Amino acid sequence: MKYLIAIIVLMSALVFGQTVTITGTVQDRNGNAYSNGYGSATLIPQNQNWLVNGTNPVQSPIAIGRLNSFGYFSIALTNTSLISPSSANPQWQFSFCSSTSVSNPPLCFTMTPMSLTSSQDISSQISSQAAVLPANPSNIPLLGASNTFTGTNIIAVLNTAINPTICGVSSPPVWCSGSDIGAWINAAYAEFGGVEIDIPAGNYTATTDVVFGTAGECPVLKGAGYLNTKITWAATSGTAVTFNCYSFVSPLGILSGFGLRDISLVGPNATGTDIGLVTGGSNGAAGFYGEAISVSGFNTNLQFANNAWMWKCLSCNFDFPGTANVYLPSTLSNTGENLGFIASTFENSVSGSSAYKTSCFLMQAAVNLTFTGGSFENCQYVQNTNASGSVLFSNVMFGNFGSTGSTAPYGIVGAGNVTIVSGECGQANTTGNIPTSCWAATAGAIESHGMYATNANSTSYLLEFAISGSASLIVDESIQGGYITQPPYTFSGSGFVNARLVNGQITSTAGATLGASPIASGTAATLSGTGACATRSGQLGGSWAGQVSCTGTTGASTLSITPGQIAPNGWSCWASDVTHGATGYQSAASTTVPVISFSSVTASDVIIFGCQQY
Repeated sequence: MKYLIAIIVLMSALVFGQTVTITGTVQDRNGNAYSNGYGSATLIPQNQNWLVNGTNPVQSPIAIGRLNSFGYFSIALTNTSLISPSSANPQWQFSFCSSTSVSNPPLCFTMTPMSLTSSQDISSQISSQAAVLPANPSNIPLLGASNTFTGTNIIAVLNTAINPTICGVSSPPVWCSGSDIGAWINAAYAEFGGVEIDIPAGNYTATTDVVFGTAGECPVLKGAGYLNTKITWAATSGTAVTFNCYSFVSPLGILSGFGLRDISLVGPNATGTDIGLVTGGSNGAAGFYGEAISVSGFNTNLQFANNAWMWKCLSCNFDFPGTANVYLPSTLSNTGENLGFIASTFENSVSGSSAYKTSCFLMQAAVNLTFTGGSFENCQYVQNTNASGSVLFSNVMFGNFGSTGSTAPYGIVGAGNVTIVSGECGQANTTGNIPTSCWAATAGAIESHGMYATNANSTSYLLEFAISGSASLIVDESIQGGYITQPPYTFSGSGFVNARLVNGQITSTAGATLGASPIASGTAATLSGTGACATRSGQLGGSWAGQVSCTGTTGASTLSITPGQIAPNGWSCWASDVTHGATGYQSAASTTVPVISFSSVTASDVIIFGCQQY
């Protein structure tokens, strides 16, 4: 037995040493890939009895089989330096052909023969000799309009992208199957793999769910613009489109850039349990990229599954959900690194009092998510107790444009960290309900830098943050200008706030503390007075506190202070003549102009003052 094992190992080593591994990507000189094409390697001259080790015949030709969607292949060939008779100059010659989807008949080319004595990549040699793929193949028959879609002059292939609507002709290609656009897309994917699948302009109806589920074969599903190409799913269950095709492909690395482009997916008015788009699964959707898409009318418009990361959606719209526009379940695994929405909109466009959708963007998983630009319109963001990740909102608008408004907060945080940079919390209606707060947090942390709130109802004001439980809040310059006269900040929990406020009021009900004292800034308070304070110089400070020198006639004096806003009930003010150590007293209660009186002020004395709303 030992001798037998030794012989097998020796033979394996000999065979391994006799072969070379040849790899390559078949592309023409314009960079167009021979996606899903095929090829072969032939030992030439062919009229020769080729041997290796003097006795064993060399197999030739050897089929390479189907190239992948990028035109990549790998094949093991006998080392030409070990082939006899050497005097006949043995060389390997490669031939490649395009897929029938690119040209019909296939476009083929044969390369210059090569001596192959070591493993190598021959992509550059292939590119220099490959036949140029057609940009607009003239031998593909045109398809006229039919009752399955709107449009004319439909061709089966354009710039190597597959058009599955060719399956609607009376004599479709052999790879076609099914009778609706969903089935045709699946058939194109099964035949051609991870290529671009283009749907011409038109309105289509589908009952077959689309599944891209082969690892390493991730396509681009593209329309002619989301206003021009619309696919409506008639089924009230299942998932319209699933991307579950991620794979690390050597030597190309992580697949990225696949996904949806310029297309609308429409559900059956959100009446069932259907899902519009699922990204992820056992293979995953790492590298997914969506752009200019609209998904609407499903019970859940977008749902994340496992293994989705490095995920982006640009100018995407999610509207009119039955339950949620976007859902990230708590059961997610290996999902959440580098997820991002850019200039995307989450809305519920139903008019009237039912417009506002609670839990509209429902995040139950610990992920890292970024929103850049875009808006939440009538669509509440919820980060529940399982969502312990970090989320960034940069210049995002939260609003309610319903006719009566809603009292629900625009954002709810139950765990994790939310950072808000700029952006707006706005209420559009002039007479209806307003939210109890822009953001409410019971746990986790909110950090806000420059968010502002606006309210079309001039008789009421928006509460920006409601903090309770163990939640904490850090606010830096979050109240800007004079857009809210009385924006109270409520801290009723055990968290803390590090606040630098402008034109703001803080109300604490449970001992919340300030990590830094408020700074009086903004437009300086308007001052007037009598006696020594009838004339003044050198005013410093902001809208409700500061310093001034009274330069008038020595004697009994008053200092009248008009802060930068109107108090809800009144002002509690103080002032001191720090030059002579004299204290003033408030002599008039007012919501607009409190007055401080001094028994005597000497000319050029320095007065410091401050006022607190109540």
